Amino acid sequence: MNRLKLFTPSEGDFWVSKNTSFIKKTTYYCYLIVGLAVLGALSILFGIKEFDRFTLIIVTMMLVFFTAIYFIVRTVSQSIKNIGVGVSRDHIILRNNKGDESRFYPSEIKYTTRMIIDGNVVISMMGSPQVGYLFDRDELQKWVLPRLKEAEKLSEMALMKLLWKIRHPSFMYTVYLCVPVLCLIAYDLFK
Repeated sequence: MNRLKLFTPSEGDFWVSKNTSFIKKTTYYCYLIVGLAVLGALSILFGIKEFDRFTLIIVTMMLVFFTAIYFIVRTVSQSIKNIGVGVSRDHIILRNNKGDESRFYPSEIKYTTRMIIDGNVVISMMGSPQVGYLFDRDELQKWVLPRLKEAEKLSEMALMKLLWKIRHPSFMYTVYLCVPVLCLIAYDLFK
């Protein structure tokens, strides 16, 4: 079994580096998706010959949907710039999307393969092998992951319940986007 060696900073705190190309790619892809969605909506809107009640509902939902997408993109871009993960001799340090830093003993932390959580501080380990990762993977392996042995690992369902409980903005935006879509589906099913 491959055991992770526990490294400790010789002095002060060590912050895991961020991948700047990932931040640029993510922001670019988010705006590209929003742009393509707006173009698609405009093509649908200009293709409509007459407006009835259903068309008005669709146009209103598109407006709400694109406004929500804009806020999600803006929130994600700001969060990516501010969040951080660091370590000190005894603590894991989490910097939230507002730039506030909190120090936690590893036993106080909950985590999944995608997130590190304590209280209202949620740090996403965004990324994929194709696009890259937000935080340097080697530094995470060396500095942070060995400390998570004492932390509580959550299942995906437990993660969703926790995000709902603390009303985490990215999770709530997803919920807000699902409501209009479900309303449209229900409207179409029961008309």
